[in-house]
Amino acid sequence: MAMTLILILIALLYAILILAFTAGWVRLPVFWHKTDSTTHFSVIIPARNEERYIMQLLILLRKQSYPKDQFEVILVDDHSTDATAGIVERKIKSGFFSNVHLIRAVDEDLVPGKKNALSSGIARASYDWIVTVDADCIIGSHWLESLAGFIEQEGPAMVIGPVAIAPGKTLFSQMQALEFMSLTGSTAGAAALGRPIMCNGANLAFRKDCFEKVCGYSGNEHLASGDDVFLLHKFKQLKGNRIAFLKSHGAIVYTRGLISLKEFFRQRGRWVGKAGGYKDGFTLLTGGVVALINLGIVLGLGAGLFISQKLLLSALLLLVFKALVDFPLLLSVSGFYQRRVLMWLFPALTLVYPFYVVASLFSGFVLKPRWKS
Repeated sequence: MAMTLILILIALLYAILILAFTAGWVRLPVFWHKTDSTTHFSVIIPARNEERYIMQLLILLRKQSYPKDQFEVILVDDHSTDATAGIVERKIKSGFFSNVHLIRAVDEDLVPGKKNALSSGIARASYDWIVTVDADCIIGSHWLESLAGFIEQEGPAMVIGPVAIAPGKTLFSQMQALEFMSLTGSTAGAAALGRPIMCNGANLAFRKDCFEKVCGYSGNEHLASGDDVFLLHKFKQLKGNRIAFLKSHGAIVYTRGLISLKEFFRQRGRWVGKAGGYKDGFTLLTGGVVALINLGIVLGLGAGLFISQKLLLSALLLLVFKALVDFPLLLSVSGFYQRRVLMWLFPALTLVYPFYVVASLFSGFVLKPRWKS
């Protein structure tokens, strides 16, 4: 009886959170980019062993509709052992890139790590607005234009941009894309409610003076991940500075899905592992409720098979309840990304998700996550 009451309480808390995020997401208007913006950007790209993708990103930046004299690109090579730095250096010397600057972490005696790479790039930035993006991402031609228009219209201190996984042909890739949409919806919905909990460094913009005011990424150097979320939590402590989510098709940044389960759980382990450094109460509450409902489902299903059919039934009902709560948000977000065709995978994702969350918790708290080898 006590177990059933606990599961009911967790289910109610989960429903309140997700329905609130859904309302926040739906309430957000879709922003369309505008021309004639005057904002200047320093785009910071931390890169380690990205010879396969770095040129694609730099070419996409070269094709931006935004004026070239209103942004610079600073690529920080974080101790790559491949040809990443050499490729970029040759293209800069040839004149192919007029506004791209290369920093080699090894020449700066920087300790390896994404936070150090980002800090080095931001320290060299010439402009008031910093934009971070990952080296293997795909951006549209209106990316900076969308960010600039939104900044000038809304006046935030930080802008959380939309990130999506480009679904490949494999079922695993498509499942990742659908699952990632649920994270985007929760991220946007929480920000719309004035309680941002997550962001993604693959598409994040913020004022440089605010970054310096909160002492940048300092304080969490011992964690392999979390440069983006820890910075978000620091920005939340700045009085009078708004954090906003940019719901814009022109601002979407696409990242690639992971190929293997090993890579997938290694990434999710990094995400979970940084939770130990969280101090933001609402983020901890949200993470705790999500972890508990999924843990309750997994333990209930497992124990129910061997101990009690009533417990098994309770776990199954909790699974169905969670699916009903999740469905409206995921349906709306997939529509925004024009990927509603992926919703046919929703039943499978519903069944797999609790087990994946529990496995990620194990990976994050038991194993030692790293950014890259």
